[in-house]
Amino acid sequence: AALQDHRDVRARARRVEVVDDQFDGSRTGGVAEQRGVGPGRTAREVPTWVVTAAGADTAKKKALAALGVEIVEVPAGPDGRIEAKTALAALGLRGLTRVLVEGGGTLAAALLKADLVDRVAWFHAPTVLGGEGRPAVGALALAALAEMPRFAPVARTAAGPDGLVTFRRLGR
Repeated sequence: AALQDHRDVRARARRVEVVDDQFDGSRTGGVAEQRGVGPGRTAREVPTWVVTAAGADTAKKKALAALGVEIVEVPAGPDGRIEAKTALAALGLRGLTRVLVEGGGTLAAALLKADLVDRVAWFHAPTVLGGEGRPAVGALALAALAEMPRFAPVARTAAGPDGLVTFRRLGR
C-alpha cells in the first residue's frame, strides 16, 4: 500500500529538474516526456519546472519553455553551481513545500549538509555491489562522528524483490 501511495503522489506531482549553470542538457533528457510519470506524458500534462542558474543559455531555456516547461532561475553560488537552499527556497516561493528528490550521492550530500532533509526513502536491492558502485551519499566533510545527520526508521515495505525503508530525521 505504501508503494502504491508513493506512485499516486508521484503521478499528481510536479516534476522538477535541476540543471547546472552551463545548462548543457546533460540533466534535462526526458524533461518534456515525463520518465517518472509514464511514457508519453509531457510537460504540458504534468507541470514541469527546470531550476537553473540565472544567465543560463537563453536558446535552451526558450526551447524548453516552448514545450511547456516553466524555467525557474536562481542565482548561482560562489562555485558557479546552484545551491540546494537557493533552489528549494525558489520552489517554496511557488508553493512547493514538499519535494521528492531523486539523485546521486552529490545531491544527497548537498541536501544533508544544508540541513534540508526531513525524511529519507531508501530503496535497496538484495545484492552487494561493493567498491565498484557509486556512493549513495557523497562526502559530508564532518569534523566528528557526532555531527552525522541521524534518522530513525518509521516504515519498512517490500517493493518487489527490493526493500524500501523510510526514515525520519531526529533532533528536530
